[in-house]
Amino acid sequence: MAKSSSLAFRASIAVALLVGFYVLAIAIAAVLAYIPYAEWNYAHRLHIKLTLGCIAGAAIILWSIVPRIDRFVAPGPELRPDRHPEMFKAIREVAERTKQDAPASVYIVQEMNAWVAQRGGVMGIGSSRVMGIGLPLLQVTTTSQFKAILAHEFGHYDGGDTSLGPWIYKTRQTIGRTLENLGDDSWLQKPFRWYGNLFLRITHAISRQQEYNADRLSARIYGRDAAVGGLKAVYGHSASFQRYWYNEVAPVLDAGRKPPLAEGFQRFVAAPLTAAAFSATLEEELKGREADPYDTHPSLVERMEALSSLPARRPPQSDPSAVLLLRDVPSLEAEMLTHLAGEGNAADLKPIHWDAVGSDIYLPIWEQVVAKHAAVMQAMTAGAIADAAADLPAFSGKLVQKGDPVTSDDERKWAALGLLGAAFAVALHRQGWTLHVTPGEEVLLARQGGKASVQPFAVARKLADGSLNREDWQRQCSEAGIADMPLGQG
Repeated sequence: MAKSSSLAFRASIAVALLVGFYVLAIAIAAVLAYIPYAEWNYAHRLHIKLTLGCIAGAAIILWSIVPRIDRFVAPGPELRPDRHPEMFKAIREVAERTKQDAPASVYIVQEMNAWVAQRGGVMGIGSSRVMGIGLPLLQVTTTSQFKAILAHEFGHYDGGDTSLGPWIYKTRQTIGRTLENLGDDSWLQKPFRWYGNLFLRITHAISRQQEYNADRLSARIYGRDAAVGGLKAVYGHSASFQRYWYNEVAPVLDAGRKPPLAEGFQRFVAAPLTAAAFSATLEEELKGREADPYDTHPSLVERMEALSSLPARRPPQSDPSAVLLLRDVPSLEAEMLTHLAGEGNAADLKPIHWDAVGSDIYLPIWEQVVAKHAAVMQAMTAGAIADAAADLPAFSGKLVQKGDPVTSDDERKWAALGLLGAAFAVALHRQGWTLHVTPGEEVLLARQGGKASVQPFAVARKLADGSLNREDWQRQCSEAGIADMPLGQG
């Protein structure tokens, strides 16, 4: 009874906001159309510019509010029960325990997230249930945590949220389309902008309450610890996956190569730097920030506090990684790349293992960077890196070349640090040091026999920020026998 009353209340608000927007839009369009009529009928005159402006404004508004058909585009490869029986067994289990029907289609996506929606049709009518499951999410959650996340998503079905979603989403989309079509310099934007802000504040407050309700359902079925563990994984690793994709994967794809995505992310997450970043992100999230009125989700600390009164549950004795629910992940990766890049572009990508990325991808790039600035680097030695890093403005000023795009001082400084690290790495490699580039870890070069190792880019940064002083660096260079090693020789 309480559930149906809550759903009815949210539905009534959504319908009222939808109707209110269309009433506002039609009323403004009607007033605009009436102005030239009234001028002609009562003043017996017609200002052509005013008339055209009013008719155009009314037409733009009416065209903008016409409902559009939701043409669903698959967000990734579709998972099939015959290829991934363990995954669909888990989905069916969660569907049964939440007393919901399973989605009609399930897709694997490149997101640190899982989601459900009603897609297709018009304003939700004629739509079907779909689910998206992030491959990166499966890699950072246990099976029980993943099932808790699924239960949360099925909670949106249970609460009727996905039925209301198309109405809210389409209204939000229509408001945005109306604002865009009217143009930033139009005074007609003002009432729609006001209504849009009101709409967002109210509907986002409803969305945050829906998240609380779905969290509670998840925790009641799979336990508070599993639900909280899943939340922490999503909040803490979202930034990690973005860094992995743009810093590690994108350069390799741009070079026309195809690395093993899941393996790379697993190594990235296991790296000490990523673990430290994950801890820092969680620490920041747990400081007690309250959600903004325009946030669709509560903050992590608010969600954890809302679950604190629910009983804890002993975790299962065996709780393997959720990614084991999938079979043949390499084939899925190939399908995902085809989806992201297009069939023709994906077919042109040549496989490469992460252990070869340093020598095959990065080293040639660094050599080009060093060659571009050969005149500046020709007299520099490894020991002299400290002097250049200590005065980055002066060093970066020497790198400006004719035709270079104008950049900020900060961008020039980062480029200068990059050049110092690249030149150092190239010089060490030419001396026979072995290059190691591992996702999530600092670039490292090691002398054969393992007697010495250097992180060239980290050295440049530390010398620049003062965490490594000139004397200590000179001593390290002398011990390694590289103080006089030239950085600019081709």
